[in-house]
Amino acid sequence: MTMTYEFIQIAKAKNKLTSDYAVAKLLGVTPQKLSNWKKGESEANSTHTLKILQLAGISVDDALRRIEGGFASVSLLTVTGITATALTYWNSIAASLYIMLN
Repeated sequence: MTMTYEFIQIAKAKNKLTSDYAVAKLLGVTPQKLSNWKKGESEANSTHTLKILQLAGISVDDALRRIEGGFASVSLLTVTGITATALTYWNSIAASLYIMLN
């Protein structure tokens, strides 16, 4: 399971959406693209990442805490399926968002 998957699932539940199709429609992407993000086959760009976090009701700071604090150890990265590349990617997205918001 990737962090993107987790955030999408939170967004889905928070917005009472019953299908990935509905989530994809809200994000303005195809269901296949959403599926690829969830499986870790590709990564959402910064615009879509921010949209996912907004739909999930998760602040950028909270997302960073979840990524860095809760999933920083190698064993947790392995268990959750988060790769070092994905972690670096989320950190770069967060840095970009921080710059854009400040």
